[in-house]
Amino acid sequence: MFKNSSFEDKSITKIRRITALFVLISIALFIISSLIDGFYTLSLKYGILFKIGIIFVVIFDIIYAGLLFIIRDGEDIKLDNKFIFLSMAVFAAIFISEIFLDLSLSKSILAGVIGMVGLFFGVLYFYFKDDGILSRVMIIIGTIMVYMAITLYPLKPFAYIFSGSYFNSALWAQAFIVFEIFLLLSYVFKDSSIISDLFSSGGKSLAIFIFGIGMLITGGELVTISFPGYPSIIAGSMSSILVIAGIFAIISGIFIIVLAAVDFYNSLIKPRIRIIR
Repeated sequence: MFKNSSFEDKSITKIRRITALFVLISIALFIISSLIDGFYTLSLKYGILFKIGIIFVVIFDIIYAGLLFIIRDGEDIKLDNKFIFLSMAVFAAIFISEIFLDLSLSKSILAGVIGMVGLFFGVLYFYFKDDGILSRVMIIIGTIMVYMAITLYPLKPFAYIFSGSYFNSALWAQAFIVFEIFLLLSYVFKDSSIISDLFSSGGKSLAIFIFGIGMLITGGELVTISFPGYPSIIAGSMSSILVIAGIFAIISGIFIIVLAAVDFYNSLIKPRIRIIR
């Protein structure tokens, strides 16, 4: 039954490489569109607080772009503690932006403050990283607060944020929280290797699947978004770039769902079939 497993592994490796590339291209195009939006907005006559908020959006884009280069691991994407730390810097820029924009619009800065508190829990995650349970609790709480703050961003449908998306997935937070909860459960049941492995492996596959669904959602939003009130050349440029970004996101989402199914089979089903045999 597994005589073609070597071929299958090579095929999956190729799909994984293509998916990583497409994800990075989609995000890079999103960043380009956001920069166009940011620099155009800075050229308009807005108050100082509003412009400071937009400057921090540009800073967000620059840090975000740098993150793409740092997490690139050969032909793959490496998600580790360095990724979490740099993501916190990305979110810090957007929350500072959120605070200044809310102040300029005479709105409550509660959303931005919630986001910054969420980042503080992210710091606590690193502080308690040697504690398998407490560190997971800290990062779960932090992720929930960060997601809440992003969804309250005051300037939708600007190119910066789509439905709280990150890495062009509307369900990035849900995927990450599921992954961390399953890791927490695997740590709780660490004395039982079978149960612990079930939680850690199953949680990873489920998280990947959820993230892929989120990319389909965000991809659909990117290909349909419009920018009423913008000059036609600016709106046309941003829309064209985001359509391409959305197409790459949708293709990536499909591939990620496939990879999630393969990961679930390889980590949970395949080993048990061999045991039965």
